[in-house]
Amino acid sequence: MGDIKLPTKDKDGYTPATNTEPAKNVPEPDIDENAIRQKTLEGSYKALAAYEASFLYAVLTGNSEYAKKLSHEDDPNLRPQFDLYRDIYNGGGWMEGYDLKCWIRDKRPTVVFESDIVAVAWNYGEKFEAYKAHLSKEEVADQPADTADNIYMVTIYDGGSWKYVTNTYLKQKYPQLVESGNSSSSAT
Repeated sequence: MGDIKLPTKDKDGYTPATNTEPAKNVPEPDIDENAIRQKTLEGSYKALAAYEASFLYAVLTGNSEYAKKLSHEDDPNLRPQFDLYRDIYNGGGWMEGYDLKCWIRDKRPTVVFESDIVAVAWNYGEKFEAYKAHLSKEEVADQPADTADNIYMVTIYDGGSWKYVTNTYLKQKYPQLVESGNSSSSAT
């Protein structure tokens, strides 16, 4: 399928972070509320793209409200990461040079469903260049570049909208979907 265009609202005046201060006027994620309520592949895809834009926003601002809204509220695996960025920014720190690129490798995601719950697993990849984590004004930690490819990002339709969940949470909370997913076909 190719690169995911992270949906953001146009915002004039965006200034990337520098070695002396955090980014300013970071564009907020643009969440297609109608699409994420539709029980369709497009809805799942738009929820995943919006989640990634929201995660990037959290990394650049410390504000994870959008990412929390797009992730399953009961998934405990995401909260520590959200809290980490909040705490860094609340403590006077910031991220410098963080830039996320992500893509979908296959246009036929795995779709699994049971009664009113649907899960979609997208064959996904992401890359970011080396960046600096300013843990405070005095402490800077160089972070290496990283690429993760051929991983699965999962959205689940539950309670009237698509939510991002970790694979760990999916296996714990919805083992029946994981088990039935072993024999499911891919959607086109």
